[in-house]
Amino acid sequence: MNLDPRTLLRTPRTAVRRLLTGDPEGAAPWVRSLGEPGDDGWFGPGSTVWRVHADAATLIGGIRALLVQAMHPTVLAGFEQHSDYREDPAARLQRTAAFVTVATFGTAEQAAAACDVVRRVHRPVRGRTSDGADYDASDPELLGWVHLALVDSLAESVRRYGTTAFDLDVYLAETARIGDELGAANVPRDRAGLAAAFDHYRPQLTASAALADAHAFLLSPPLPPLMRPPYSVLAAAAVASIPDDLRGLVAARPVLPGLPARVAGRAAALVVAGILGRSPAASAAGHRTARDGGAVRTT
Repeated sequence: MNLDPRTLLRTPRTAVRRLLTGDPEGAAPWVRSLGEPGDDGWFGPGSTVWRVHADAATLIGGIRALLVQAMHPTVLAGFEQHSDYREDPAARLQRTAAFVTVATFGTAEQAAAACDVVRRVHRPVRGRTSDGADYDASDPELLGWVHLALVDSLAESVRRYGTTAFDLDVYLAETARIGDELGAANVPRDRAGLAAAFDHYRPQLTASAALADAHAFLLSPPLPPLMRPPYSVLAAAAVASIPDDLRGLVAARPVLPGLPARVAGRAAALVVAGILGRSPAASAAGHRTARDGGAVRTT
């Protein structure tokens, strides 16, 4: 029997990388493009955001972000009426991963183009909520909630479950560039701004049957069989990291609540990091920016 560790890891590594990028080696075209000649991008290899977004615990953060974003009823209406996340959750995950990765690790031109794609996709997304309120996905207020939930989720997941130590104020100051480029309102630039932004949005968040249904789906989506057990652990860890004042809005519950989920989440993040190895995107960007023995910052 072949017990070569490389062989044992190949199947789960392929499954996770295919789930995140659509490519079994994690080398989708948008990942490979990060290694093409160009500048250091908006942040560069010495930045906090590069280190945080290369941490495997951001997988937990991505799930957490979707759960928290859906707590805003208008954002949830947009998801339900215009997104294909129920028909093809993997494609939705891949698009989100592609945007965050390219904006983080890409050249300045690639990052700007990624934000431009998001703005163009949002432009026709308009509709009416169940209570009759009109909405526009390009509304800076809605974009602000989506950005807030994303950066807070990524940071909190890495803080709790990852291996990367970082300064939250620096991380928020750097990621504010992305929120600003998208035209978001209430973009946090430090801890005080993060708290103020949550205070602004919290009264708008509501529990509903639609939210419970969306959370039930997000916590147990129709993934390939090999991915379901690890996803359940990551999802439980995501819920465990949501603050108490928001966790009450999570009507659906994962298999591992509370302290076991936090412990399992840290273990799962370490296992995923071991399975995946170094991020293909970070590796490609590192290759692009390694010149003359180091990287030259352009921001």
